[in-house]
Amino acid sequence: MVSNSSEKDCIDNAIFKIKDFVKQVAGFVPTETEIADALQRYFVLKEINDHIVMVRSHQETDVDG
Repeated sequence: MVSNSSEKDCIDNAIFKIKDFVKQVAGFVPTETEIADALQRYFVLKEINDHIVMVRSHQETDVDG
């Protein structure tokens, strides 16, 4: 199991990547409220779900294979 501090570091790093990406593409740094709102949109949630399912299925294939 991942410790709480490394989970927080992982999430903090992901938020930094979002801020950096938006800054590069749009020219401004989004607020945490804007990021939170965006992360709750159906399309984003669906993409996150699909990515997690894909990664897990590849991990299971690698273990089984």
